[in-house]
Amino acid sequence: MTRIAIIRKAYRPDGGAERIVSRALQTLSSQSDLQLTVITQKWTGDIPINVEVMNCRKRGLTRRGREAAFSTDIQSLLQQQSFDLVQSHERIPGCQIYRAGDGVHRQWLNLRAQNLNRWQRSWQERDPFHRFMLQQERSMFTDPRLRQVICNSRMVMNDISQHFEIAPEKLRLIYNGVDQRSFHPQLSSHRQAIRQQLGIPQDALTAISVGSGFSRKGVDVSLQALTRLTDMHLIIVGKDKEQPRYQRLAERLHISQRVHFCGVQQDVRPFYGAADLLWHPCRYDPFPNVTLEALACGLPVITTRFCGTAEIIQQGQNGAVLVQADAALLAEAMHQHFDNLHNLGNQRQAARQSVTPFTLERMSSELIALYQQLLQS
Repeated sequence: MTRIAIIRKAYRPDGGAERIVSRALQTLSSQSDLQLTVITQKWTGDIPINVEVMNCRKRGLTRRGREAAFSTDIQSLLQQQSFDLVQSHERIPGCQIYRAGDGVHRQWLNLRAQNLNRWQRSWQERDPFHRFMLQQERSMFTDPRLRQVICNSRMVMNDISQHFEIAPEKLRLIYNGVDQRSFHPQLSSHRQAIRQQLGIPQDALTAISVGSGFSRKGVDVSLQALTRLTDMHLIIVGKDKEQPRYQRLAERLHISQRVHFCGVQQDVRPFYGAADLLWHPCRYDPFPNVTLEALACGLPVITTRFCGTAEIIQQGQNGAVLVQADAALLAEAMHQHFDNLHNLGNQRQAARQSVTPFTLERMSSELIALYQQLLQS
C-alpha cells in the first residue's frame, strides 16, 4: 500500500484550486493500492471515501503568522509520519511534489504592481506576508527534496523557469480536468428560472463571472466593459471582502440594474446555464477551473494572456484572448465576435468540443503515472 499525503491549507466549495484537489481525491481514492491522507486546517464539505484527514490547528494572529505556523506544523507532522510521497498545494519546503496551482507569487506581484501607485508598490514589497511567501517559494524551489513540480499550464511552467533555476525535467505539465457529465450544455434548461429569479430578460445577452478574489479575476474590468455594451447583463458568482466597493462602482457607472451579485453558490451549474458566455479578464490566473467548467457548458470564454486557459482558446471560436485586462478590449472582443445572441450556436459547440480532452480520468491517470515513476526511482 502506497501512502500519499496531499497538503492543502483549507477547502471551501467556491475555491477553484480546492475543487481540483477534491476532484483528484475522488478519482485517486478508487485506486486500491493508494492510501490517501489530506493534511489541512479546515475542510468544508464531504470527504471522499477511503481518504484520511489530518487536521492542523489554526494558529497565528496575522496573515503572515498563520502561514508560518501552518508551514512549521506541516514540517513537524511529516517528520512524525512515514509517507511514501508528499504532494503539497502550498508553498512549503520539504515536499517531494509541488502542484503549482496558484502560479508563481513573484510573477503575480509583478503583474499586480502595474495597477498600483508608487506608495502601494512600496508597501507591497515591504508587506510581511508577501515577503514571507516569496521566501517560502524560493526555499521550496531550491530544496533538494523537491522532485517534481506539477504545472497546470505552460504559462506556469514558463513563469517558474523565468524566476527560478530549476531543472526542466522537474517540471511536469498536467492540465486540470473537468467533470463533463456534471458540466454540460443541457444546463441551459435552468436559463428561464434563474433569469426570472434575477430579473434578466430571456433574450438579453448575458455574461457570467465566477470566482472569489474579484481584483485578480478582473471584475472591475468587466463592470467597466458593461458600460460599453448596451442592454447586456452580468452575473457575478463568488465572494470578496471588497464586494461593497464593486457594488458602489456599478452604481457610479449606472449599470447596477444590469449587474447581479449572487454570492457564493454551493451549485454554480444553474448559473452557467443562465449565461451565454464567461468573462474572465484576469490579471493573473494559472489555469482556472471556472474556464473549463464554462467551456464544458458550451459557454465561450473571454480571458487574457495572463490566464493559462488562453492556451486552448481559439480567437473568435471558443472565446477570445485579450492582451491585458482592459475594459475597452473586452468590449471590442464582444462587438467583434459575440454581439449577437442568435449567432452563438457554432461558438457554443466549439466551446464544448475544446474541453473534450480535459477529463478527470486523464488527469488522474497522469498523476498516478507520475507517482509510479517517482516511487520506482
